[in-house]
Amino acid sequence: CVELTVTANILTEAKPGLENFRQFIIAPNPASGQLTLSGQLTTGAFCEAKLLDAYGRTVMQCFENEWIAGGFSRRVDLRDVPPGLYFVSFAMDGVRQVMKVVVE
Repeated sequence: CVELTVTANILTEAKPGLENFRQFIIAPNPASGQLTLSGQLTTGAFCEAKLLDAYGRTVMQCFENEWIAGGFSRRVDLRDVPPGLYFVSFAMDGVRQVMKVVVE
């Protein structure tokens, strides 16, 4: 089994509202049993992450919190999620970023 880390620096495009967001990481990807969502904020912000199926339906709410400046990390239990292609939808103060994740 090979563990891959996918890092997305979403500031490669200047999107309004993402100025204080440094990175969002999904690891491992592909995932089996558990997934870790983490990132860096330069200032505090309201953040949420959802796991979506291929049709855009919410499979689970991963987190929905007000985060302070600095790093954050949240483990997500995938034991009840069937294998397949999913998307993690990360929103910060209303601005959304979507990334693919494979559940094995």
